[in-house]
Amino acid sequence: MKNIVKIDTYSACIPQFQEEFCKDRMKIIRNELGVTAILAGGENGGARANLLTSFAVRMMETMGGGGVSVAHIANMLVESQPSGRQAENGNNIGFTLILARFDGHIYVEQFGTPDVIFLRRGKPVTIKTAGRVLQGKTIRSTELTAKQADTVIAVGSGMLNAGADRNLKDGWSLRNIQTYMENAYHPGMSAEEPVRLLLAAGESLSFGRPKSDLSALAFRIEPSASLRRRGAPDVARQVVL
Repeated sequence: MKNIVKIDTYSACIPQFQEEFCKDRMKIIRNELGVTAILAGGENGGARANLLTSFAVRMMETMGGGGVSVAHIANMLVESQPSGRQAENGNNIGFTLILARFDGHIYVEQFGTPDVIFLRRGKPVTIKTAGRVLQGKTIRSTELTAKQADTVIAVGSGMLNAGADRNLKDGWSLRNIQTYMENAYHPGMSAEEPVRLLLAAGESLSFGRPKSDLSALAFRIEPSASLRRRGAPDVARQVVL
């Protein structure tokens, strides 16, 4: 497969106030096809949801590293989730799976998480999403093709709760986050910058006491030639703040 793009990936999380660790889990892996990443979190942080979140990350790491499609991984993750009363008790998890291939194709699979934000040279691009129903649950799928300087941003559900205690009655909406990212964009932006900006803003809006984990994941994708000219990194990085 011809490598036509360079991929810079970064993820980070700030735990809920008075918690030492994040319940949201993220993982980034790289193989000869490209970079695959997952952001997963329990809806209400139940014990079963926490176990499923860890399971989701391990499954992605094992199967994604072996080249299994993200659509197949998404199906298996949904099939592994409880139904009936167990699901009603907040034991389901939401996840965003992203595969960015070195040939420029990008695949996104989501269940129960905010839609990804797609910026092309800093400008929001409307993306088409197809839904498929599996065991009564809808998985959202998106296919994109990297053409210029593209950025894909995913956030955990907790990010939308930031600002709920301020004048933002409904929290920090996805549209507000998209506008914030558009205004912050600059041509040399790495994958790390939008993640750190989002977490800092979310923590500030929460008065430093977030009621949920604040998590974000970003892919920065550019044609190989342009990246070689400016010496951008080809790396995958993950931290917990």
